Amino acid sequence: MTMTVHNSHQSSRLQSSGADAVKAGAVSSVVSAIRDAFRDDISGPHASELRKGRRDVVLSRTVVLIWISVFVMPSTIWTYVFFARPERLPHAIGIVSSAVVAVLLLRFLVKKGVFDTHYHLSMLLLVGCVFGPTGTAIVEITRNSSGDFFFAFFLIYFAFTALYPAAVGWVLATSLALMASWVGGRLIGGFQADQAFAESLIYLFQLTFIGVVLNRVICTLFFAERNAQAELRVARDALLAEMEVAQQIQTLMLPKKPVLSGHDVSGLMMPAEEVGGDYYDVIQTKDGRNFIAIGDVSGHGLTSGLTMMMARASLVGVLEGDPNATLHKLYNAVNSCLRHNLQRMDLNLYMTFALFEHVGGGEFHGVGAHPPPLILRNSDRSVEEVDLQGVWTTSKAPTYRR
Repeated sequence: MTMTVHNSHQSSRLQSSGADAVKAGAVSSVVSAIRDAFRDDISGPHASELRKGRRDVVLSRTVVLIWISVFVMPSTIWTYVFFARPERLPHAIGIVSSAVVAVLLLRFLVKKGVFDTHYHLSMLLLVGCVFGPTGTAIVEITRNSSGDFFFAFFLIYFAFTALYPAAVGWVLATSLALMASWVGGRLIGGFQADQAFAESLIYLFQLTFIGVVLNRVICTLFFAERNAQAELRVARDALLAEMEVAQQIQTLMLPKKPVLSGHDVSGLMMPAEEVGGDYYDVIQTKDGRNFIAIGDVSGHGLTSGLTMMMARASLVGVLEGDPNATLHKLYNAVNSCLRHNLQRMDLNLYMTFALFEHVGGGEFHGVGAHPPPLILRNSDRSVEEVDLQGVWTTSKAPTYRR
């Protein structure tokens, strides 16, 4: 027989403790999510570059807003005051002129590098300490008119939150400066805690909330784009470094000082890209045979350069294995090696290739299918075009006399 004693008080405490733990975990998750949302992800190997990018953009957009305001403030504000309260136009001229002087002074300080370290301060001074007081002053001098210049605060909020990838703390500080300038203007102009004041204040708080959300989106996109650009540049630099190595390898395989008895030989290859498919060579075997090879692989780039290297390796390899091989045997062996290698790599490339052997006395045997070589006759300075007759599979190749 089994007896079970149930303690209801202990069970209630356990259930209450479990519920409190769940609530605490939920609150912690929400707080963590909010903290992450308001934190800019400036970390990793590109952190310093991201900070510099943000600084450059903040300062450059401060300059853009300065020059826009120099031309927009006089035209829009003076026109608005002229139609709303024409008798207050002299006041508006003085207010706008002071604002223009202030923004031009700020432009001078930006150019001198005053804000290079504390670059967010340029945004705060321009938006919170120039645009805000200017808009507030125009609102006050045109109060009780047919229009309402308060809509300008919406434009100011939208301009700085959409343009600046600024830290959220500086966005809030700038928003508070705008609200402070508006509240200060109301106090100076005669404070009335009426419904219109409350609605306007609520509207500014709403603009601040919307501005912060918009700023978070702008910053997320900004840093994602800059990170992608930095990673792309790193990948590009690595690829360029590899291409440079490939170019050096290809250049090293070409003869630096080609020698052919009884002849002056020189060569130059300038690929259209880092690595090309052009090929020339002067080869002298241990048995004294002298060859000149000229080739061109279709296309440009790494695959063409790799094919060129395979062609040379095949030619040298066949000569090492059979120093007495005829031209047609050498040519067919190179062609066979290239064909099998390209099929294995699933590449569809073509190569024109001419192979000449110097047999002495100014005579050359040649095979291949390549644009015809040119012979300059020193006696009459005439140029002859040698028509290569293709690949000969017989034991005797055509003879060409220089």
